[in-house]
Amino acid sequence: RNNAKLVCARDAGGALILGAYAPRSHDVVDLRGCRIVEPPLDAATVALAEALGAAGVVPYDERQLTGDLRHTVLRCNFRGQVLATLVTARRPWAAGPTIAADLVARCPAVAGVVQNVNPTRGNVILGEEEIPLAGERALMEEIGSARLRLSARAFFQANRAVAALAYAHIARAVGRVERVVDAYCGVGGIALTLAPRARTVVGIESNLAAVADATDAAAEAGIAHARFVAADATLGLRALAPVAEGTADAVVLNPPRKGCAPAVLREVLRLRPRVIAYLSCAPDTLARDLSALVADPAAGYAVESVTPYDMLPHTPHVEALAVIRQRPQTAKSPSDR
Repeated sequence: RNNAKLVCARDAGGALILGAYAPRSHDVVDLRGCRIVEPPLDAATVALAEALGAAGVVPYDERQLTGDLRHTVLRCNFRGQVLATLVTARRPWAAGPTIAADLVARCPAVAGVVQNVNPTRGNVILGEEEIPLAGERALMEEIGSARLRLSARAFFQANRAVAALAYAHIARAVGRVERVVDAYCGVGGIALTLAPRARTVVGIESNLAAVADATDAAAEAGIAHARFVAADATLGLRALAPVAEGTADAVVLNPPRKGCAPAVLREVLRLRPRVIAYLSCAPDTLARDLSALVADPAAGYAVESVTPYDMLPHTPHVEALAVIRQRPQTAKSPSDR
């Protein structure tokens, strides 16, 4: 794994630990020494626990609403550089700059430290406000041929190597096309992978930080024919063609675990793409959405393949890439495009 989302807590002996909740509980398991994450992440976890302990940081108590640090998100890039995001419940955090400097000194792999402020209650990890504490605010990442920018709040796949395999599979399935639409595009990994194969690429993403990352990455790579839109997936797809149909040759879907809303699937079908690539992290919602996409015989879509990708080894989770194509008799003719 190239990222780790850790809870700050204290063990039975009172020592500060960084870890994850045990299944079906709020008991925190210390993840120092974890062999699933990339080595720089474990080194950063050990160093951060030491820095937090030296500063006397009080873990956040979600019941009493007391304490300082709620979560830590560590992200590692292909070069072994680490971006550390420290999530606090309140903005003023006098110890923040000192902890950041101590962490960088203890672990040179840490390229940047950011404070994220999340005052809300519930299980949402990240808030909207960010304060840079040390070094970089984002990492540069490479997935296959795509060079990406990853900031603290932007979503990205947890396994770089397996993500590269899935992206390459999507590129083969899409082939060379005129127009590609990538819904739920995140930081633009799939969109920028497909850019050399398309005349126009449009990415749609509701996370403003991810849209900024994708736009910056495209500009840095000189990819002028890719643009990224900050919008809900339904509204973004609808805005592509208020009247005309058949405005995309390929559509990529990579939704969260809950899958696509029915309105999103209706907008995809209205665009009449020749191929739909659907990368899912939840097989049950994937099956539901595939049924909706192939339900109308007049639309003429059929599932060509479903391929599993194990992004999180040693867990029961699996992602799957479904390729859906129009049957030849219903595909758009050149005059329709």
